[in-house]
Amino acid sequence: AATGNSGHAAATGDSGHAAATGDYGHAAATGYYGHAAATGDYGTAFAGFGGRAKAGAKGAFVIAWFDSAAGRARLVVGTPGEHGIKADTFYIVNAKGVLEVAA
Repeated sequence: AATGNSGHAAATGDSGHAAATGDYGHAAATGYYGHAAATGDYGTAFAGFGGRAKAGAKGAFVIAWFDSAAGRARLVVGTPGEHGIKADTFYIVNAKGVLEVAA
């Protein structure tokens, strides 16, 4: 976890969790099923395959997923305030699209 402004947090093992709570923070969880959260202003979060991510109102997140129909990896970007994406809310991605994770 990184709690100060401009902090960076990373979790590289499967099911890891990374959180950056200050402004301009970055969080990345690159293993399978990881969780990444960037809750300060302008923060960004990245989650790998099967992971979940969230960002603050002025941030964004990226989630990787494997498109089995195309046989390739894909990246989905979520921007709170656009296309129904809510700030400070976890999302996952699958063949159906970007899905809000129930609290």
